[in-house]
Amino acid sequence: AVVTDEEGKSTAETFYFNLKSTDEVPDDKILVSGELNVRNGDSLSEAVAATVAGNSLFLGAGEFTSNVTLNGISIFGAQSNSDHLMVPTEGEPDPNLENNARGEETIITGTITVSSDDVTLSGVTLENPAGPPIAFVGESISGFELSNSFVRNYPAGALTNTGVEASDWTFDNNFIGGVSTANGNGGALHLSDFS
Repeated sequence: AVVTDEEGKSTAETFYFNLKSTDEVPDDKILVSGELNVRNGDSLSEAVAATVAGNSLFLGAGEFTSNVTLNGISIFGAQSNSDHLMVPTEGEPDPNLENNARGEETIITGTITVSSDDVTLSGVTLENPAGPPIAFVGESISGFELSNSFVRNYPAGALTNTGVEASDWTFDNNFIGGVSTANGNGGALHLSDFS
């Protein structure tokens, strides 16, 4: 988190919370550290279940293995404020396969299902070798945003939004690729600066 003192000076500070019950969770936000909470037996699924639409989860660097449904809940990972360009001005894009292109990552392995309007995923690495890293359910979804994120390591044809009417979606500075096929990996898609 960025903390601003009385003189207007800002510093970055990390806050860690162990979530044990919904009684301990503030009404407006849940802060989760991947390193602390996952290793202590808590999970992304428990954090999502403990919050309500309109709130945000701030995930620290770490690895989360979970299938979750986001109903008006946004997730901001360790790199949500990164200024790392997914496609450099010269050369090829870096798929960040070693997870070292921009610092410590928030890696979510599983399917994030978006089931409502106004969901943001920012600063995360989404992977799912067995299926889609992101899925969309419902007749229409408005206000979805994907930014500063890697979406990779998923089977060819798994990432679709078939049957969902999309409106007011924003994609900015993402790398989508590393698709698994019968003949190995292939394909990438860079989406930025359009709505």
